[in-house]
Amino acid sequence: PYTNSCRLRSEYFTRYIFKIFSNFHSRREVAFDEPHVKEGHLFTAQDLRWKRQRFVINPTFSSTKLKKMSPLINHSIEALMTKLTEQYQLGEPFDIYTFLKRFTMDTIWSCGFGLDIDMQNNPNDSYLIQSQRVFSSEYCLMAVGYETTSTALAYVSYVLATHPNEQLKLQEHIDSHFHPNTDNDIPTYEAILKMEYLDMFIREGLHMYPIVPVVINRQSTEDFHIRNVRTIPAGTIVTVDIYSVHFDPDL
Repeated sequence: PYTNSCRLRSEYFTRYIFKIFSNFHSRREVAFDEPHVKEGHLFTAQDLRWKRQRFVINPTFSSTKLKKMSPLINHSIEALMTKLTEQYQLGEPFDIYTFLKRFTMDTIWSCGFGLDIDMQNNPNDSYLIQSQRVFSSEYCLMAVGYETTSTALAYVSYVLATHPNEQLKLQEHIDSHFHPNTDNDIPTYEAILKMEYLDMFIREGLHMYPIVPVVINRQSTEDFHIRNVRTIPAGTIVTVDIYSVHFDPDL
């Protein structure tokens, strides 16, 4: 069956959709072939099932847990830098996105499942190729985290490549926070939080190139009237126009 859909200006989205959570807590359903995948994880869960999944997953992203993930992430970063250095030394153009996707996959598996799959060094491993059926919240982490993270890294890399002055400034900023051959040479959760220019650079990159422009939406559970606009029927999918918001000079 078809579902009504509409787009709202950002001020209406903030004023009504986000604040009146009781009527707009559901999201657009995403098509999955497996019913248990569709119903089992946060990205497609509806109503009370979504609330339960959110409650279960939230602790995973606490500051304490993120601090413990830092060594695992650094391990994947070291492998990535080795691969990029090897490609650079060949003196030939290469597709960095391929390496970023493998890096992201390694990081998700090590942080999410405690497994070192080493896809960066073994991209054609038969076990990895055959093990693509991951269920429920694990499937959500793989499907959602993999594409969004690797794509964000690709966009930021593109911005670096096309803005050499900002690239140099960012490199100097990063170098100022670390000292080679010392205990302060390895990035930590606390050190990253202090790197304001790095944070601003990544945010601006995602501002220019939003990675999921059609995902921020809500589905109404009841008829809802927005004054001077219209009545939104129950079941309508309401989506915010991310590009218009990001490139609005008045915001």
